[in-house]
Amino acid sequence: MKKLIILITAFFMTVVGISQTINVSTGVTSSGSPLPISTLDPNWKLVPPIPLLATSSTFTVASFSTFWQATPIIGTSARWINPSITVSTQTPGIYIFERTIAVSAGIKTLACDFKTCADDILRSVELVSPSSVVIPLTVIPNSKSYYLSNSIRDSIQCPEKGDWKIRAKVEYIDQLGGFLLSGYVRLTQGTCCDCSKLPHQFSISGPNCFCLSANCNIKLNYFAPHLDPNCYKYFWQVSPSVPITGQGTEHAAIDCKSLKPGTYTITCFISCGGKVVSSTLTLTVCPKPSPAFTMSSNGSSVSLNATGTSHCKDYWFLVTDKDNNCAYSSGETLQFLSGNPVTFTGLVNNQQYAVYHFVACKCGNCMCWSSQVMCFKWLPAQLMKMANGAKGVEFVSEKTIEDQKEIPAEFKKDLPKDIFIEIMNDPKELLKELVLFN
Repeated sequence: MKKLIILITAFFMTVVGISQTINVSTGVTSSGSPLPISTLDPNWKLVPPIPLLATSSTFTVASFSTFWQATPIIGTSARWINPSITVSTQTPGIYIFERTIAVSAGIKTLACDFKTCADDILRSVELVSPSSVVIPLTVIPNSKSYYLSNSIRDSIQCPEKGDWKIRAKVEYIDQLGGFLLSGYVRLTQGTCCDCSKLPHQFSISGPNCFCLSANCNIKLNYFAPHLDPNCYKYFWQVSPSVPITGQGTEHAAIDCKSLKPGTYTITCFISCGGKVVSSTLTLTVCPKPSPAFTMSSNGSSVSLNATGTSHCKDYWFLVTDKDNNCAYSSGETLQFLSGNPVTFTGLVNNQQYAVYHFVACKCGNCMCWSSQVMCFKWLPAQLMKMANGAKGVEFVSEKTIEDQKEIPAEFKKDLPKDIFIEIMNDPKELLKELVLFN
């Protein structure tokens, strides 16, 4: 069980997407290099309402004596910014500093990691989406005024495409003030998934029983519900273990050649966003029954005895083969018997007959069937002896029927209907060797 859990966990792990780290500090270039003092900050702007005498521009300024956090900040090169190159000249009021972050399609995570402070009062720090949804960020200030706060860390999953904003509102209670932010925003590529469609439970579709013949050459196909493969991951397991194709997809297949008679448990796991649901299907595999039989005669009747697979249901048709084609043709006389052994009487001298033997065996909740046809000529006067001991019978030919299309429609009137209900293996292929048993 531990190995299975480890295997499933490893299968569902995905490679972390490519990340873009952006230095969003104040007082740096677009590439994150430090700007000289008294330089226009190309990234941080003031947005309305803007107090008197200020514009939308911001400028780098030196730290104010020892009262402010010393800059540039090691690691980010952040500097203080102000609405003008000279501090102590501002109109008191609320200044709204804002920086744009362009988020393209295919971004799975927008993550913030920065510190900030202001003189005089930092009223708020927010993220603003392209559709103007405001996301407040929690700021835990430094115990020392005008020094960088604790780290502000937050992340947005599957951020909206477009221009996001970092917005800070700073209250200048007098003419002296400034704003400092130091840190990064990381944009990580990936697939954004809505895992709400992950079913609480689901069913696997596909055959739950199979009749195994020595020369089988088909695949047993199994299907789980179709979900977005970019978000929902599939894992298949078969116990006892056999090779399975289609791993990682909603459609798995088992080659019949890898199966042996017995019971198999097929399990499908579906994962999304760390959640996993599963479903199982039990497959019963049975050997295909043998339709072999022997024939005996006392000169007035023919007795048939199934010698192939025991504990099965046997059905027999005796066809008066008037056109001597060793098969049933429309209009030819039919006699039907069920059970084992059976005896047919009333045979006509020198007449050719065809015997159809159908054998159906229960396999789990299904039935497996096969059929054999033997053609002979009734010659009781000559008392000819077949190799199997039937007197008055001249053997002509025999064959095994594998395809339901070879079964005359007239036979289905007497045979149980449940033998000929076909199971769909997939939309293009019928498992003709497998039929329901009601």
